[in-house]
Amino acid sequence: MPGTAPPGRQIAAGAFVIALGNIASRLLGMVRDPATAAVLGYEASASAFRTAARVPTMVYDLLIGGAISAALIPVFSGYAEREGRAELWRLVNAVLTWVVLIIVPIIAVAVFLLIHILPEKIAERKKHPQAKAIQCLCLLSLVFGGLLWPLAWIWAFNLLILALATLVLRRGGTGRALEEA
Repeated sequence: MPGTAPPGRQIAAGAFVIALGNIASRLLGMVRDPATAAVLGYEASASAFRTAARVPTMVYDLLIGGAISAALIPVFSGYAEREGRAELWRLVNAVLTWVVLIIVPIIAVAVFLLIHILPEKIAERKKHPQAKAIQCLCLLSLVFGGLLWPLAWIWAFNLLILALATLVLRRGGTGRALEEA
């Protein structure tokens, strides 16, 4: 076919695209590590999490990542040679569209759930006296589509709110305690 690159160049271009994906993965990992440290801290649970996450990553890198690279690059290069680059791009677009339609909603639901559980975990880690109430608020927030999540977040981080509420309730709820404090 006129205007197409030789197969060796197509394989090199495919390998370059896979290398770019690996670089993007490493950059996202640089974001993941500080986020993990912010949520789990530097305690034993964080070390256990990193150790547990490392084993599947190594298995993927060694077995699956190499196998996918070795299998897909020659297949896509051969497909482009037989059918043409336009048909290859149509196939790649269709595959990526289905991947995005399946993976993105799964990730969005997981992030939504994790964000709503985060105030509960923070309250437990800080040994908040009302951790169970914050847990209930987090669960209610899931039911109400996230509307209560900011309140649970503030409640988990601020013991000042608890102190002010205690002052108000001790004075009969009239607000006189705030004026005297």
